[in-house]
Amino acid sequence: MRVERSVRAVVLAAAAIVGVATADPATGEASTPWTALTPAQQERLGPFPSEWDQMPAAQQQRMLHAVDRWTSLSPAQREQVQQRFQRWRELKPEQRRALRDRFEEFQTLPPEQQARIRQEYRALERLKPEQRRELRDRWQRMSPEEQARVRERLQTRRERRGPGG
Repeated sequence: MRVERSVRAVVLAAAAIVGVATADPATGEASTPWTALTPAQQERLGPFPSEWDQMPAAQQQRMLHAVDRWTSLSPAQREQVQQRFQRWRELKPEQRRALRDRFEEFQTLPPEQQARIRQEYRALERLKPEQRRELRDRWQRMSPEEQARVRERLQTRRERRGPGG
């Protein structure tokens, strides 16, 4: 029971975070009343009946989608989501805002550039934790000028490789 509540809280808070960053109050979509949800949906959405009816329709849909995705995750994937949510909760408000801004900026990039960034991120994830830590430490020890030079060199390499390279 306690685990289910924490699971619901993680899913709903994550969906709410996304909703705060992307909600469009001018969509004109009709909201779904709490009473129109199935008993299973109401159970998964937990203690939110009073907030539900005040949510914009787009946010309601994101939350329903998040709950559906949550139920399809393996226990290991759920644990990973909970850990990420915990890290999110530990961030300062200005750090959260910066991450939301970066995400919104990412969303405006062309699809091929998004794909390249995802590919580079996956390459970083494949490194051993100590290798990632060393890279991060080296980066943090650099002056802003040194960081700018590294960015320039990386950009030049990307341009030479061409799209998708």
